[in-house]
Amino acid sequence: MLVGEQPLQIAIPRLYCPACKVTAAVLPSFMARRSAYPSCLKQAAILAYLTGTAGYRWAAARFRVSWELLWAWVDRLTYRAKETLAFVEALLLRYEPSSEPIRPAPRAGRARSAEKDERLAAAVVLFAQALRLWDTGYRQGQTWGRPSRMHLLAFVESCASMLA
Repeated sequence: MLVGEQPLQIAIPRLYCPACKVTAAVLPSFMARRSAYPSCLKQAAILAYLTGTAGYRWAAARFRVSWELLWAWVDRLTYRAKETLAFVEALLLRYEPSSEPIRPAPRAGRARSAEKDERLAAAVVLFAQALRLWDTGYRQGQTWGRPSRMHLLAFVESCASMLA
């Protein structure tokens, strides 16, 4: 794992299930699977790009990652952002029937296509709605744990993985 520019080694326990013959790694909450970067750093860099007026290169330089890596993170998040947003809002309606969906605001055409601009706008709203869902579920006794803005990307990715 990288912390700033320093590599840091962390021992990751692995558990083996003899019944299903699967080995699983038990990761700390701040680590993303198959990534040398903590998910809170990925989230901060992604949000800096999504909510800022500057491009990939500026946001990447600010967090000391390559712009290509940041582009890949944003692309992965936005690939199914609209579908994931619809799923999160449907779950939110289940737990909070009076909630209203938020429509993504039009963006200033930063992407090369209108479809990509729509996905980027949906990703911004997705973070807001996912935090709202997480908080609502927690207040209603769901076992999702206390909402954390630092771990919101992991929650969003969990919601997206349910669609696969």
